[in-house]
Amino acid sequence: MVLLAGTPTRAVGGRQQEHCLRGILAEADGVYMTTSQGLSAFEIIEYITIYGMNTAYHVEFLTATILNWQKLLEDDSFKQIIINSLQWLTIQKRCKIYVFVIMPNHIHLLWQMEDGNKRKEVQGALFSYTAHEFQKILREKNDAALLDYRVNAKDRNYQFWQRNPMVKECWSEHFFLQKM
Repeated sequence: MVLLAGTPTRAVGGRQQEHCLRGILAEADGVYMTTSQGLSAFEIIEYITIYGMNTAYHVEFLTATILNWQKLLEDDSFKQIIINSLQWLTIQKRCKIYVFVIMPNHIHLLWQMEDGNKRKEVQGALFSYTAHEFQKILREKNDAALLDYRVNAKDRNYQFWQRNPMVKECWSEHFFLQKM
């Protein structure tokens, strides 16, 4: 099981950010809980050094952006969808999430694929599930904003995430701490 620590914050990377959620996933004695208390950067580095860097998969830094930089994620219900998806992925042992930040129009993750899972598949599951849930909420609210995500594509009618998110492998503690 995992512990998800999510705290609303305004200061991210030295800049003021509104409607931002920062969180950390970590071990928690087999009990699932949500708390506003998180681990320090040094505790995370120690955890990764002991448990994470001994695998075939490196920690990766991912930035995923909402289509056309729209501020869909200002609403807490959309943030919760992302958090629920991250929780599910970790509980299913598809990946480890070390740190995440949800901002109004994009997210950052420091994550690591679990043995046997490919990033493309895990990332696809995250984006597919969240997009379906975003669409569902906008339909239920009869929100005209749904039209902002309408696309003319062969494989979909709506698109919430921009294609080709930025992914960089964390090869050093310096890079990891910088992205954290």
